[in-house]
Amino acid sequence: MKKAFVIVALAGLSASAQAGLVTTRIEANPAGARAADNTLSANEYGAGNSQSYAGNAASGFGGTLGNSTVYMGASNTNWQVGWQPGGNVNDLFVIYFNVDGGGTITSQNGSDTSDGGRRASTLPASGQGASVNYPITVSHTLVFGNFGAVLFSLAQQPGGFPGQITFLQFFGSAGGSGTGFREVSIPYATIGGVTGSTINWFGLYTAESGYLSNESIPGTNAWTGNLDGGTNIGFNAGTLTIANYNRFIPTPGAMALLGLGGLVAGRRRR
Repeated sequence: MKKAFVIVALAGLSASAQAGLVTTRIEANPAGARAADNTLSANEYGAGNSQSYAGNAASGFGGTLGNSTVYMGASNTNWQVGWQPGGNVNDLFVIYFNVDGGGTITSQNGSDTSDGGRRASTLPASGQGASVNYPITVSHTLVFGNFGAVLFSLAQQPGGFPGQITFLQFFGSAGGSGTGFREVSIPYATIGGVTGSTINWFGLYTAESGYLSNESIPGTNAWTGNLDGGTNIGFNAGTLTIANYNRFIPTPGAMALLGLGGLVAGRRRR
């Protein structure tokens, strides 16, 4: 029975990888409390701060996201996100994510364009006739800008105008137009999760106007349409298919499962 469980679990991980999963980072010490103090301390995000994700090395907007690094960690109650920009933060870095595989949004829907953060959350590409297809279902967005960061649920706000998404939390200290490290700490309860909830996510970098760059995390996105200046999507019409996503697992149990899977494979080889 235990072997069957391991095989099924590993099969699930393999299927996720085939679906476009690029990088998985695992929090081995979710009990440790962290301070969102906008300082990247030694081993704050795992040994050697190895719980990290790299940008796609594109530089259409100067490499602010393409040459950046995202860090993720967890305590028993909170999910923590750190971001080291690769250039001055003059535009919006949006993390589109779900919690434990939830969410219903699979493409841009343009439901809320009342400000830059909401536009980027619901309409990443603002070109006439442009569309963006997501690699995962999305339930929330976390938007970093020079103003700080803001967290949204993509569920429509009760009593709001048609299509208005729900504001959840503002992080004013995580701002600045320079290249300084910034981080936020989000209670699992705020995003409908529990201790150890898995986060699937991808990120884009866009202007508040909806002029979309070629910078993302992870990479390997497919765009059919014209490019602006030979690099950025801009306001052009076309279809962006985001092929890949990343995953964060805040539980040592997952690491143990992966290790057990390797042990089973090793025994088979012998």
